[in-house]
Amino acid sequence: MLIAGVAHCYKIDPENLKSDSKKRAVIEARRVVSYIAVRKLGYKCTEVSKAMGVSAVTVSKAVSLGSELPEVDKIQTQILESWFRIIAVQRNQTGKIEKWNGRPSHSPNFFVNKPLTPGSACSI
Repeated sequence: MLIAGVAHCYKIDPENLKSDSKKRAVIEARRVVSYIAVRKLGYKCTEVSKAMGVSAVTVSKAVSLGSELPEVDKIQTQILESWFRIIAVQRNQTGKIEKWNGRPSHSPNFFVNKPLTPGSACSI
């Protein structure tokens, strides 16, 4: 969901974030994913590196550079609002919600397997 959300914001294919593309939008999107995942959600660089198919060193550098991007806070807010909407819908459907531990998932697959909900908007 994080990779899909950030890719949506940058108007690129989520698979591009796992490629060796050197396009500016792809590089910035990788930095945003790395920064949000590591600094804001508490994932380890190794978890993020496995999900994105890059080295942990690359993720560590991207975290530092991602913090300097002016749009990172706006993207983070939009993605978190999207997650909370999804949680609210799931809660309404089941009548309960699993205990929230501050992270959307315990699996690195969280980054790729859950796309944004249709109609979600992102503007950077």
